[in-house]
Amino acid sequence: MSASPEDYTATLCQKDRERYEEKMRLCGLDPFALRAGDYVSDVDLWPRVDSSDIHKFLVLRTSFITREQLKSRKALEGHNFVTSGWVREPWVKKVAADTVIVVTQVNHSQSINKPPVDVWFMGKSDGEVLAAHCTCMAGNGEACSHLAALLFYVEYGVRAREERSCTDGPNSWLPPLVKKLHARPVAAMDLASSAMKKRRLDGYVNAGTDLQQQAQTRVTAIVMYRR
Repeated sequence: MSASPEDYTATLCQKDRERYEEKMRLCGLDPFALRAGDYVSDVDLWPRVDSSDIHKFLVLRTSFITREQLKSRKALEGHNFVTSGWVREPWVKKVAADTVIVVTQVNHSQSINKPPVDVWFMGKSDGEVLAAHCTCMAGNGEACSHLAALLFYVEYGVRAREERSCTDGPNSWLPPLVKKLHARPVAAMDLASSAMKKRRLDGYVNAGTDLQQQAQTRVTAIVMYRR
């Protein structure tokens, strides 16, 4: 996590702090208090999140988005975070035989100099989302675009995991990640629409393509203007 758990909870108002304490009791721990050594990078432990689980949490439980918006997911900011490579590879902490906590960081799409936000959700192995949190302002509630991005990311990863070949490299088929932005001329930028990016991602998952390798050829760029 970017800041210590004590520093983070101190920034919350009483209502948000009490709600976060409820989430910690449900988890049996504070996911933000865990360190790198407490988590593992094992996609086989990812809960089997699918569209019905995302619908249940984001639409029915939290009312963060509508059913119609989810059906047009390519227009959602959370989905664009995934297709644009803003979501970092998640880590997993097993807290029960059939329950895990999935954590990640999501980069800011409009301000690359800001530290990424920290996101986690606790889910059953069958994909049911039990609790979630994000350090962004909206994340003090139950859901936000960063959490939606993590759920979409895991959904795509699970689909690819189920279809992968035994000869695939470890984690090679995960959704792309943009680690660093470089200034490029407009002609060198990938200006594809969100719909096109979604079709690419679906195609890579269905074809079992190495998504990390594909990401290297489609790194999002920033145009630097001089006045």
